[in-house]
Order: sequence, then structure tokens, then C-alpha cells
Amino acid sequence: MKRRIYIGFTVIMLLLLIGCVGRVEPPTVPEKPDGEIKPPAEALLEMLPTEIGDQYFYNGFAEYGHIQQIDRIDEEEGKRIYHVVGMVDDPSGGEATGDFTLEMQYVVDGEKITEKILQGQKLPHKIPELEVLRLPLEEGNQWEQKMLINGTEETLKAEIESVDIDPQDKRDTYTVVYTVSMAGMPNDTYKEIRTYKKGVGLYHFESTLGKEYDFMFNYTLSLIEKQ
Repeated sequence: MKRRIYIGFTVIMLLLLIGCVGRVEPPTVPEKPDGEIKPPAEALLEMLPTEIGDQYFYNGFAEYGHIQQIDRIDEEEGKRIYHVVGMVDDPSGGEATGDFTLEMQYVVDGEKITEKILQGQKLPHKIPELEVLRLPLEEGNQWEQKMLINGTEETLKAEIESVDIDPQDKRDTYTVVYTVSMAGMPNDTYKEIRTYKKGVGLYHFESTLGKEYDFMFNYTLSLIEKQ
């Protein structure tokens, strides 16, 4: 990492609470292809960056930060897989325990982009396998995803809440809201709000922290360093 962030004990404990709420268990039943296998959708491929090695820096609430980059891109039948590696900032300056490394995949097929977290103990995402975008990329598009939470099958609901154009770089942006039943969250509902920017991928992230908090955790892309 190019920087270390030192913050107070209270904020460190608050960040550690993010990992205390049980994460969603990945699905145990693989998806079955139905009908002809479609090639990866061009509209979805256009949502993600393509340059291997470019570094993306994210910063947010309570001095949270992480860095990630595309390590490689693989092609499979009907899929394109982006392998992402990175590191979550250690707010303790090296004194905290646990693994701060990050490994993810973005899998693009003919209908959707799926985010898979392979390693991310300190990443503040609760859902290790999430369908983050689905066609059509239009305001109001809705979809559902079955998943296990603490051993119980739940249905996550997602909706593209808005489609806009960033006034600074003129890129299309898509804001998606995801909700799913989860104990320990306000009204027993976990909520994420994500904004994806065309050609950039994830631009902004928000999520509920827990019943005792009346605000949401968040982080935003702050810098892209070209290789």
C-alpha cells in the first residue's frame, strides 16, 4: 500500500463491527443454464474497466479505504471473468489481526454481472455472491436472487433506481438498490445502494451497519492510477 491511515480507537472498533454481523453464505446449488448459451452482453462488458494493472483507490466513512486492480481477464463459454486483487487499508498501522487482502471476480454473461468475493475478510460487503447488474440497464428494472443467510433461504430484491449522466466526465451512471432480510439490521433488513459508472465499474457504495446506527456506511472511488 502507498499509504497508512491511523485513526482513533473508537473508529477502529466501529469498523471492526462491520465484520461482526454474519455474512451471507454463498449459494450451494449452482445455476443451471437454460437453453442456448449466450455470449457476454456488450452492454454489460462496457460497464467494467478493461485495463489490467490500473489501480482503483476507494475511500469513505471513518477513514475506510481499499485499493484494487484487475489482475487478469479470462474467457469461458458464454462468460468473461475479471479477476480482481487488492488490499483493504489497515487503520491500526499493522497492529490489527486478520487478513486485509482482497480477491474478487466479476463474471459477465449474456444477462448479468455477478460479483464474487473469494477473499475479503475486511471488505465491508455482506454478500459474497451478488448479481450486481442485470439487463436491461434501464431505470425501474427489477430482479431477485435466492441466497442463504445464516442457514435460511432468503430472497434479495434489486432495482435500478436511477440512470444518470455524471456531469464531470459525461459517463452513464446506474444506481441500484438491494434489500434482503437479515437479523441485526434496521427492521431486520440489510440494504445496499451502489452506483456503477460505465467504463469504471463500482463508483459508490453504501450499506446498513446495524440497528444501533442511524446512518449508512459508505465509500467512493477517489482515484484511478494508470499503469
